[in-house]
Amino acid sequence: MIDTMSKPHCCGRSIIQLFQEGIILIYRDLKHTQDISYILTHCLTQDIIENLFSQIRVRGGVNDHPSPLDALYRLRMIILG
Repeated sequence: MIDTMSKPHCCGRSIIQLFQEGIILIYRDLKHTQDISYILTHCLTQDIIENLFSQIRVRGGVNDHPSPLDALYRLRMIILG
């Protein structure tokens, strides 16, 4: 897995991309804690975090680009209900 992801064959670049580094880090962590031999990368998705960001934006009404402090307040409102 690490050998496959370490080869810079994406987008004609000579260095590995950030997503490749991320997959290598996830693989190493899972290999260390759960002794896995592969990752089904089609199961990796960012839908959950995008859903959270959408909820944070909606909490502001017309102000859908919150400052970092506003985002923290909105996140607190979401967590506390």
